Amino acid sequence: MTAKTSRKERGSNSGQRHGATEAAMNMWKVRKAALKEAHAAEQSFREKEPDRHVTPFEPTKFGGCVQEISDSHFRHSVVSISLLAGDTIVFSCSGTAVRHWNNIIQEPHTVFVTTSRLVVEFENKRTRDDNFVVQVCRPDGTTIPGFLGLWDEKMEIAIVTAFNSRLVYPVDTCGPLDLHRDADKLNLFAAGRHFDGTLMSIRCNDPRFKDGLWFCECSITEAGLGGPVILFNGGEGCFAGVITKLCQGGFLFVPTQLLHERLQQFEMPSNTTQFREYSLPQGASCVVPSGFKVRSKMLESLGYPLPPPLVFEFNGRLIGTFEERFGELHVWKGYRLDIYANYEKPLWKQLGKKVVERVSKSVVSVASFNGNNVRCFACTGLLITIEHRMFVLTAASLVRTGDAKNNIDLNLMIKVFLPPEQSVVGKLEFYHQDYNIAVLSLEDNLTDVCPQDIFVATRLSKSEVVAIGRTTKDNGGLLMASKGNRKSIISSRNKDPGSELDCKDLKFSTCQIKKVGIGGPLICLDDGSFVGMNFYDESGTTPYLPRSNIVKVLKRGNNLLSQGKLLPPISLDTKRGGNAAERIRWTVPKPYWFIAGQVDVLGHLVGKVPM
Repeated sequence: MTAKTSRKERGSNSGQRHGATEAAMNMWKVRKAALKEAHAAEQSFREKEPDRHVTPFEPTKFGGCVQEISDSHFRHSVVSISLLAGDTIVFSCSGTAVRHWNNIIQEPHTVFVTTSRLVVEFENKRTRDDNFVVQVCRPDGTTIPGFLGLWDEKMEIAIVTAFNSRLVYPVDTCGPLDLHRDADKLNLFAAGRHFDGTLMSIRCNDPRFKDGLWFCECSITEAGLGGPVILFNGGEGCFAGVITKLCQGGFLFVPTQLLHERLQQFEMPSNTTQFREYSLPQGASCVVPSGFKVRSKMLESLGYPLPPPLVFEFNGRLIGTFEERFGELHVWKGYRLDIYANYEKPLWKQLGKKVVERVSKSVVSVASFNGNNVRCFACTGLLITIEHRMFVLTAASLVRTGDAKNNIDLNLMIKVFLPPEQSVVGKLEFYHQDYNIAVLSLEDNLTDVCPQDIFVATRLSKSEVVAIGRTTKDNGGLLMASKGNRKSIISSRNKDPGSELDCKDLKFSTCQIKKVGIGGPLICLDDGSFVGMNFYDESGTTPYLPRSNIVKVLKRGNNLLSQGKLLPPISLDTKRGGNAAERIRWTVPKPYWFIAGQVDVLGHLVGKVPM
């Protein structure tokens, strides 16, 4: 008996291992196919970029080797910063090392201030291959990669960061100089470094102050842009500013005090790895680094924010996107592979064949787009019937312009997707902002569907429920399911202190979903009956609006549509007189950039960014 049992156990274990291996292989094939599709999408964006021919730039030296500069520590503060396409010089200027740091970087690094002309040349000559390299030539003649970050078009400065920058002496910008006193007697020198590493310097004449900047009569070349202006009144000399622009008969430079104030505004919060609600300093822009132009275009088309400086290069991740999946996946008929997250008893098999078929033909993916075809929101919807007419029940967040204003944007285009290939335009018929409900009609018919009649009440005998969602069209339109239990007491919910969902009629389940699951149905595990509509707030549980509250809204909305006295879309909010400030808030967590710990930046960046 023992021997037979052992053989059965061995056979069972072997079968489980085989199932797990097969599932893992299927997942690998899915990822491989997804990467192929992603590459094809990137290629379509890449082909829209201009295919320019790069004209070589020949940097010209100026001045000579002034003893005051060559004998001072400032000779270790000046570098050459060049833009390269392979072996071709696209542009070359100078840079000044300053005593400021990027707080998200733990590795030793140096910040250089240079002219915004470097950024202008970078953007204007950027090619489809997007393979420009920023090269920093140190005082000892060796070169290291540099990384463009923030820049200020008005002040005409740009920031370049470099790692492993030994033998570079950063100048202090904290000690502002009073250049106004005896300006005609100032002993000023301009310095720069040529592409070949040669230190260049020249005496400046007739300094004049105008509109916050200084002008000097001095014959320098573009190679000197970004270099320092140094005041010598005996001793080692003092840092007076950075050269930003060539003018007729001379150049302009930003004085130290103004430069210091701007650099402080550029600084990131200390030890930051999560960039929630990040915004660029006023008047500043951020350079999309080489190799990331296509990715940035794709992110913008999906309505996502671009990251802060150097977060692309540090392999930062965007958290809280509509592409994040949850629970167990279920593929539609004809999908390339079948995949299950639980090898022994998949949730989709627990639901039963009839329920799965009904869900597959009624749960849709919905998305809204502005006039520029930029996606504004994406979530899940449910096909329902109201007096023999088919509608889509979803969240009003789909058509809301912002959490603060809570205004419905009637100009958005809505697309409804049901795999494998059915995509139709949706039209907003009526909405209820306090309950965050939107009901859509379809401009074209969907075939092979099974809209749900949620007006029929069912007895909820068990607490086990399943939250259903569907991934976006670009993400395959796969079904997702997460199992949990219903909770009716809010104190049992581990609520996120930052949550602003304050609707008192909400109930909660322990199902774990993501943002794309907003608007999706919550169903009973035993028979698939409709329990409510799910929402999301990054807490430990999932809020949902019960069926009874939804049905009241649907009945009222349908009555108004049937009467024909009001033209859609009809607002069903009446309690607060339409005052947006007094309405219940349905805050949706915004995506944010995140750096998962500190890494060896040089090894991590090879092949990813300009090297």
